Amino acid sequence: LTQPEAGLDTQSYVELAQRVIGGDWGLGPGLYYVSPLYIYFLALSKGVFGSFTAVRLFQTILGTAGLSAVFLTSREWFDERVALIAAGLAALTGLFTFYEALILQTALDAAFTAAALLALTYALRRDDRRWWLTTGVIFGLQTLNRPNVAIAAAGLMGAFQRFSHWMKTVYKDAKQYFQGVKLNDDVRRVFDRMLASEEDAARAVFASEQTVRSEKELKKLALEPDEQKHVND
Repeated sequence: LTQPEAGLDTQSYVELAQRVIGGDWGLGPGLYYVSPLYIYFLALSKGVFGSFTAVRLFQTILGTAGLSAVFLTSREWFDERVALIAAGLAALTGLFTFYEALILQTALDAAFTAAALLALTYALRRDDRRWWLTTGVIFGLQTLNRPNVAIAAAGLMGAFQRFSHWMKTVYKDAKQYFQGVKLNDDVRRVFDRMLASEEDAARAVFASEQTVRSEKELKKLALEPDEQKHVND
């Protein structure tokens, strides 16, 4: 499986990538009989780096970036200690390393999944349309590499939303019914971060705007009447 001439899907990807390198970008006539994204990834990587060893090294770099995404995702939901544990466990998962050494579309799965979950986490936690768009783009690309991911992506987005809502509800109820109980600092810090909402962001923006307005008012008081009129204009 680690050799380009291994047969089955590996050899198919190599042959199709060679056709793309040779200028047959559409690979027609006919339909794709393997996932299309890895064909073009392999063609680009092989065309740039010139060897399959370099392609494997590039896949390993992407896998390392996936570990960073695991760390950032875990830290966003919990804290740095949990993030280090999650990233460490992922780094010790030998199956990821094995996949990255293959000339198969599987080599990209871990990096794509980690990146998509990080983008989805930022979208849910920060409620920024740009992160929703990024999430869709990454899942879309991964679907081109692994078509059945489309079903999983829809399920994951719903599951993450429900998980976020459930965690916030549990924390709010705990604060209401156990007011005399002192929460562990780590627990309180994690949940306080999760409760950062669109309202918090709006209040921060409002406070910033009020600060700017106050500064302008102070500057106007220090100006001559003619200069004040110029500032107002």
